[in-house]
Amino acid sequence: MSIYQVLNKVMLSPLDHQPTGKTKHFKGDREIPAPHSLQIVRYPNDRGYYLLYLDENGNELTDTYHDRLQGAIEQANWEFSVQPEEWEFVEVEADDNCQGDDRDRSDSRMLANRLREQLNKTSTSHRS
Repeated sequence: MSIYQVLNKVMLSPLDHQPTGKTKHFKGDREIPAPHSLQIVRYPNDRGYYLLYLDENGNELTDTYHDRLQGAIEQANWEFSVQPEEWEFVEVEADDNCQGDDRDRSDSRMLANRLREQLNKTSTSHRS
């Protein structure tokens, strides 16, 4: 059973998403390797958003916390040059194994739609 809901995800391309070097993550005294993919998730009863850094097997390497969806998007751009339009939206189905009631699922859909709108506005303003 998932303890969080995945709202968005992106696979990091070795050609387009090399670490910028602006941020480094450590476990103890060892630097964590560059992730294979990123996900933006939300935990039930938590107002914030987590940017998860995943290895090639989908195991979490680390995460960062953000008060706003836009903050997680900006962090991915800062670290890996991920553009807003590159994020894939994860639709939350009624039969998902996420904890929480139907209101949580509805909130997640609403948040995913809000992020889609924000990303569309961001990508439109970058084209101007």
